[in-house]
Amino acid sequence: MLSWGFHNRIHATYSEKSVALKLKSGKNDFATLNVIPFSTFIKTLVPEFTDGYKFNLHPFLFNGALQTLYASKADYSNDFQIYYGRCMVQYPEANFEYPHLHLGQATADFVVDPPKEIDEWNYLYNQTLPAGWPRLHPRTRFLTAQEEQDLVADWTSNPGSIVVIIHGLAGGSHEPGIRDVSQHLHQAGFNVVTLNSRGCCRSKLSTGRLYSAVETDDLRYFIDELHKKIPNKPIYLLGFSLGSALVLNYLGEEGKKSIIKSAVTIGAPVDLLDSHYHLNHSYSGKYIFDPAVASFLSNLVKVNFPILNRDKPEVFSYEKKSKDHLIRRIVDFDRKYTAPAYGFVSPKYYYEAGSPLTKLINIHTPTVLLNSLDDPVVSCNLPVDEVKANPYLYLAASDLGGHLAYIQWDGGFWFSKAVSGYFKAFESKLSNEPAESDYKPQLSEYSYKTGI
Repeated sequence: MLSWGFHNRIHATYSEKSVALKLKSGKNDFATLNVIPFSTFIKTLVPEFTDGYKFNLHPFLFNGALQTLYASKADYSNDFQIYYGRCMVQYPEANFEYPHLHLGQATADFVVDPPKEIDEWNYLYNQTLPAGWPRLHPRTRFLTAQEEQDLVADWTSNPGSIVVIIHGLAGGSHEPGIRDVSQHLHQAGFNVVTLNSRGCCRSKLSTGRLYSAVETDDLRYFIDELHKKIPNKPIYLLGFSLGSALVLNYLGEEGKKSIIKSAVTIGAPVDLLDSHYHLNHSYSGKYIFDPAVASFLSNLVKVNFPILNRDKPEVFSYEKKSKDHLIRRIVDFDRKYTAPAYGFVSPKYYYEAGSPLTKLINIHTPTVLLNSLDDPVVSCNLPVDEVKANPYLYLAASDLGGHLAYIQWDGGFWFSKAVSGYFKAFESKLSNEPAESDYKPQLSEYSYKTGI
């Protein structure tokens, strides 16, 4: 109850040797400076993430549980009415470049301008929807082959940089928070795309692989292919919840060779095992949010069961009369499906492998982590020491906000304007050259045991 209310405040954590970001040449707001420390850049140009920044949320949604419930249950059908052009993402078999990639498919939803003729949009929706696919979310349809080529040409020629959004568990481009921030970014001139992971956002599975925190090669392949098609555009990353874990894992694995200009994560479960304990030690987590996500995951298996059973019958199988397939908790789902599907002996082993905690020190991309201290879903034990040790990281912890919520009086998401403002400042003030730093991760002689 001590954290209830609507007056919110940001608590910032960063390294004393914050990485030096290169400013654009010519006249700038920083006199004759050529570089600026990451933390100073945020203090100067992104007040929303600055230590001590105060703002108000919806007074009736006065704790993290209410914020999170509202964000997931409120009717946003008439809000953030952006349009998506969907493209299929075909993953090849593992190879030398992507040793952990697996055959399959996902979808990518590109933000497009509203159609001039809605009848033509609806006609093309019916023409392009693959046979046997479920009905897509409103204002979303597959692009024709010619439209895909036109989109690449437009993104290549227009002045906007690219923002790739990675959704959370049970999410997708249809989520109101993602639509809100996509709308802000699109209006700010960015080219925005959400990668819908395998089986998510009404995407059909073609092979027996599900979405997980360890599948960084899916993200890596998508980014590399996008960069090959549009090589001269900076790419930013924005992650939500479990998608944040994927973003941080990916950046930690890429290290110095990362091509990402900057990243923001929202509600990142930096320690998945600790988040598992956190979720099950609150009433709302144990009895509301955990069963809700578990139900979605169970339905995901049910809808795609023929494919999953065909490719992995040793994992995805059950007797019809048995009730052991009725999953009521996320950990039960991970015990029955996720862990064995990826070769882990238990959910805890999977949580340890999928946690970004031990990979944070190897991130060499300017990254902001936005987390709420009243989050009912992911752990609030934030990586303060790890952030202080890495000059590329900046942690903005808020007193309130729930999980992927931050609902304001008008029902909008506070983080949308903040994230858009951050990327706009990064784009307008900073050079595309890599940040300057002599940072070398401090590794123990036992670091190999943590996978670094």
